[in-house]
Amino acid sequence: MTAREYFELPESTGGFVWELHFGDLVQVRIPTKRQYDLQMRIRDLLQRKLGRARWLIEIELPYGLVPDYDVRAADVGVVIRSRWDADPEADCISGLPKLLFR
Repeated sequence: MTAREYFELPESTGGFVWELHFGDLVQVRIPTKRQYDLQMRIRDLLQRKLGRARWLIEIELPYGLVPDYDVRAADVGVVIRSRWDADPEADCISGLPKLLFR
């Protein structure tokens, strides 16, 4: 499956979301409230340490390892803003974020 086909899929239902790993659909569990609280704490700590002017630090940051065949979300991802802003039409960044929590 391609990334284009992936983005045309209907929203998932149940306790999971779909990710695209090397062209294959993979079910990924939706974070629990406890896990999401931890993600927010990590994100907030990194934002205080690194700052928001130069870095984008977000929960469920979209990235892909293989162009056109990979779409994933980092539990918490860190990417330099210039890289994030480089292609406003992209559905996700290409390659790994600078820092990745999965």
